[in-house]
Amino acid sequence: MAYRFTASDVAFLRSTAGADALAALADRPLTDRLADVTAARAVAGDRFAAALETAVLRGKAAAKLAEPGRWLLCDAALQQATPTAVAAHRASRLRGRDVHDVTCGIGADLAELAAAANRCLGSDVDPVRLAMAAHNCPSATLIRADALHPASRHTAVFADPARRDATGRRRADVVPPLPDLVAAYPGRDLVVKCAPGLDFGTVPWAAEIELVSLDGTVREACLWTGSLATPGISRRATVLRHDRPQWTITSADPDDCPVRAPGRWLVDPDGAVVRAGLVRQYAARHGLGQLDPRIAYLTGDTKPSHTRAFEVLDHGRYTEKSLRATLRRFDVGALEILVRGLSVVPDDLRRRLKPAGSTPATVVLTRIGNTPTAFLCRAHPGLPSGA
Repeated sequence: MAYRFTASDVAFLRSTAGADALAALADRPLTDRLADVTAARAVAGDRFAAALETAVLRGKAAAKLAEPGRWLLCDAALQQATPTAVAAHRASRLRGRDVHDVTCGIGADLAELAAAANRCLGSDVDPVRLAMAAHNCPSATLIRADALHPASRHTAVFADPARRDATGRRRADVVPPLPDLVAAYPGRDLVVKCAPGLDFGTVPWAAEIELVSLDGTVREACLWTGSLATPGISRRATVLRHDRPQWTITSADPDDCPVRAPGRWLVDPDGAVVRAGLVRQYAARHGLGQLDPRIAYLTGDTKPSHTRAFEVLDHGRYTEKSLRATLRRFDVGALEILVRGLSVVPDDLRRRLKPAGSTPATVVLTRIGNTPTAFLCRAHPGLPSGA
């Protein structure tokens, strides 16, 4: 069970004594619970549990948040917190506006909004998370308020409805519910962060739906309304990487691409492109074709340098018997299996195939028309480049 912070815990952690205690714990590996508790008691006294939990969470936050060593946070809020790179991208679209973050939590989004906005207000119903946000976002104005009871006027509104309960477990719904949130801000420019698996048919009020990925993982769907939405664009995919420039593709881009026979390369577009339904636009941009109109794998004789692609060594109708023979012919040992459009469990298939050669390879199993097809490939990672 995650530690439940209190307002007095946060007051201590924000004090000089609390900062000193956290600094003393910062360099510990935190791998020996008994020793760590003893060390935390020595520097934080009765507040040892809050100090130790914060030190542990700061270590976890390094994968998400910039400068994790300065944050006050709780486990459930960290699980839902927007990665800094994604929050900064969204804030860039709100630059110069007056913005109210109506579900600010510990302030992962608020910190980036405050740096970009003209004026920035944050609010939340949870006093403990609000106190943490006051520490994490010193330049933002903070008030306690319910997101469904507007506490501002004439601002753009940002909301990130809760998808986890206080223990960090995923909820079956979101709080506040999206219909109630939209009804609470009629006529206001509204932007809402949602899970990428959202059924887009349930949000007809969203003028622009943006899917955002970070380092190859689709992180969120962002719903833009009013003047915040880009005219003429209903869908957008934004691809962020820490090691290369970001790029984007939209529903307004050309989508003229052929269905063609397999070429030298198979290309698997970034998940944000696939989830946004922009595979054809991506193919047209890079001179690729579709293997099948219903399948997201693309093919061509050259590959985009910024994405993972597979060099085709062999392909043909898929049966286990023929695939096993192909693996022997190419001396395949270490085997990655990717499946799209077929009912095949990769781990089960790998166990049955028992590849025993010396060469690593990737098998892509998919469907072209009604024909199950296997591609034996050599994987090539994307190289740093723009789109």
